[in-house]
Amino acid sequence: MAALKHNAYLNNEWTPEEQSVLEELLAKYSSDNKMHCYAQIALHLKDKCLRDVILRCIWMSQQKGEQGSDDISRKNKDKKEKLRDLMPKLTNIANHANAPPNAQAFLPMDSDGGISYQAIGGPTGKLLEQNAQALDQISANFAACKIQENINLLLQTQSNIFNVVNNLNDISEMKRMPPLPVKLNEELADSIHQQPSPVQEKP
Repeated sequence: MAALKHNAYLNNEWTPEEQSVLEELLAKYSSDNKMHCYAQIALHLKDKCLRDVILRCIWMSQQKGEQGSDDISRKNKDKKEKLRDLMPKLTNIANHANAPPNAQAFLPMDSDGGISYQAIGGPTGKLLEQNAQALDQISANFAACKIQENINLLLQTQSNIFNVVNNLNDISEMKRMPPLPVKLNEELADSIHQQPSPVQEKP
């Protein structure tokens, strides 16, 4: 449960004043990269971290998607189930406070409930999408017993992970975030580069 270690940093209660600031800054930074927008908002809310802001926007997005239904109780039940499904992916508990009914969908979701690469945007979103495709191909190669073809894919995945971490470190607002609960095993990753040459049979 290491991924839940930093829940102490999270605050799920939103005051009307904080909600007002959130809406104002979402409009102000609407043309910015999504992650930069959320980071800027977190800087203006002293009792909220980046994950609080992201989860609040997700909740607001889901509220908008549920408008128009006559069965309010069923909507609330579905909303809670969707938010519960997001917990392991965001290592957080989504906010159940009231949000404006006209909130816009700020964070598009994938069909499996995860944050889409388009929502992350920028170089980081592209690198994560490349890694997802590479891991799918690695799985297919294992199934087809094409193990050697995975070497370059693993190297590409490793390089992309380092680039994602470096991109995050370049964002000054990210310094307010707690350290990542899991670190890349660089020694194990580097061992991929040291594959032995195939043994040639003697004539």
